[in-house]
Amino acid sequence: MTQGFWQSRLAFWGTMAAALVLAVLIWFRDQSYPIYLSAISTVAALAVGYIAARLLSSVVANQVQTKLLGILHVDMDPKLFVERYRDVPERLRHDSASYIIARAYLADGYAADGDFRKAMETLCPPDDPAYAKDIALRGLYYNNYSRYCLGDGDMEGAAKAIGSLSQVVEAARASKPALSRNLAESLRLHRNQAACITGEPVEAEWLKEQCDHAQYLLRRMDAAQALAQDAMNRGDTPTAREYLHILQREGGRTYFSRWASRQENRLGAAAGR
Repeated sequence: MTQGFWQSRLAFWGTMAAALVLAVLIWFRDQSYPIYLSAISTVAALAVGYIAARLLSSVVANQVQTKLLGILHVDMDPKLFVERYRDVPERLRHDSASYIIARAYLADGYAADGDFRKAMETLCPPDDPAYAKDIALRGLYYNNYSRYCLGDGDMEGAAKAIGSLSQVVEAARASKPALSRNLAESLRLHRNQAACITGEPVEAEWLKEQCDHAQYLLRRMDAAQALAQDAMNRGDTPTAREYLHILQREGGRTYFSRWASRQENRLGAAAGR
């Protein structure tokens, strides 16, 4: 991920430049020693400098990445996130896991803004060779694609993606149980989201638990939206308004707040008739 940000690239090359200067100074300082000793000292300085540059650039990249993701997941401003993150994936090696993950982050930005088609297009396609090597990356893809299809109203695509996600959950159960458990929760959420879209019963208590204890805001918004939609399906206007207000209050500049405002207006119009 270090190549994705100018700050981490600067940290790498700045440290390497300092190491090169140090190596030159060591070379001239050690001229009175046998040449092989000077060579060993110089190479050692460059090697240490390279290791330090890699470590520092990695730390800087992680800090920049966390700050940018905070724009989406804390500030809830997907447009600003996409604007600042859009060029990051293309700076990475296209055959790396970092590239796939960066594309997924960017896709989440488009989805949070309500552009689900663009989000689907942004994900690396499922035939990418990296997916075959890493079950976690496959889980990431089908988890995201399920959510984007549901947001776009593509129930056929969602059903296929949810089925593939279910297969990943089962495949990971023995080898990566923690991954399997995490994906299983996402799978359960997507199935409940699909149910409320089609007007079927949902696991309301479980969704409330997810809404109350979500680890990040976008997941809380997903659960709150499902609860609001389910309440509207059942004609429970007070409960619907409770969760619509959560979406409006905490949804920031995401599509969740816009969706909630539209539903609130419809409820108001229906009550006025």
